[in-house]
Amino acid sequence: MIFFPSCTDLDGYREFIENGEITYTGTAINLTAYSGNHRIKLTYGLIRNPNIYKSVIHWNARKDSIVLEFDRESSELIENDTLTYILTDLPEASYAFEVQNFDKLGNFSVPASITSKAYGEKYIATLYDRSLLSADAINREGDVKMIWGDSTINSVGIEVKYTDLSNRQINLYIPNKETELLLKGCNTSEPIFYHTLYKPVENCIDTFATPFVQVEKVVAALDPSLFSEYRCDNDSPIIAGTMSNLWNGLRSVTNGNNYEWADEAGWADYNTGGTDDNLQVPGVFTVDLGIKAKLLRIRFNFYWPWQNACPKRYEIYGYLGNGAPDKNGDWSQWTKLKEIDNTGTETNEHYAEGDNIYFEDKATAPEVQYLRVKCLENYSGGQHTRISFSEIAFWAYL
Repeated sequence: MIFFPSCTDLDGYREFIENGEITYTGTAINLTAYSGNHRIKLTYGLIRNPNIYKSVIHWNARKDSIVLEFDRESSELIENDTLTYILTDLPEASYAFEVQNFDKLGNFSVPASITSKAYGEKYIATLYDRSLLSADAINREGDVKMIWGDSTINSVGIEVKYTDLSNRQINLYIPNKETELLLKGCNTSEPIFYHTLYKPVENCIDTFATPFVQVEKVVAALDPSLFSEYRCDNDSPIIAGTMSNLWNGLRSVTNGNNYEWADEAGWADYNTGGTDDNLQVPGVFTVDLGIKAKLLRIRFNFYWPWQNACPKRYEIYGYLGNGAPDKNGDWSQWTKLKEIDNTGTETNEHYAEGDNIYFEDKATAPEVQYLRVKCLENYSGGQHTRISFSEIAFWAYL
């Protein structure tokens, strides 16, 4: 009773195997796809079946395909039973691949499938450069330090190329996790270029890049050992300190009371202006930078915190001629570069940072060796025009 119903069920399957049982060869193992620039790399394992001699890769809904025939023992496509093949000249798009193996006995494998993407010009058009915060020459040996902002999404680093003092082309790389790069012995008379490198996905076989751009400005902090006083006949009398205190590297940054401002600078300020008998004589002094330089930035650090001889309104002049200005201090030889008015801006942060004067356009930035400072009003009240600073620093374009 049990046996005959079972035979009836088996008979129902005979129509499916009347031509013999289907035999499959080994499928592609661990099929993996790697994106690239108009190309995609496929890798997959082959079982240790010496009869497998061919793979067929289909994509684009099986409209496109390639046949890979190989000798398992000598094929350059196979290493350690893993086949690697790179599909090239692919339009920028997403792809679904199907891989099927065939053996010499006429058997084929169950297809293995995977998706991936080829990138190209559309992707490159979306890339942008990591921000360059500064490029400063830091010594006389031509070393330039570059400071970078936050890295961008999917970027992997930055490539910089420059010419060294021996006229060799140098290429350097800075990964995303770093923010500083030192160009040793840079010839700053030659351009410096950089671009940002990207990988759209972690396992991408190609690195994409933005176009190379030139560093617009390399800045040098002028060497204070070259600075000196250039005393003109109409410079004001010195009240306290010496002018060299302005570039001894000590600056006051604490906005306090009861002489608490004498922090890093101690008592080493420079105070000049009218005498007690004539306080309305403007505080004027003249500085020789030692070299003629195209100025980018001047920083004035104060000494008195918004009181006494701390300047409220003052002017900066430059000598734009050749050689040295006349010692008589004739103001007709001097060009006003900036006028600074701190009225209403007296904050702790401002005091600590000081006044920073920028000449952002390199083409029109003043090229000077001699500068004069004239105080129009200080914080002591009345018309007193004595002027006191703890430090002056200069940066120039290269």
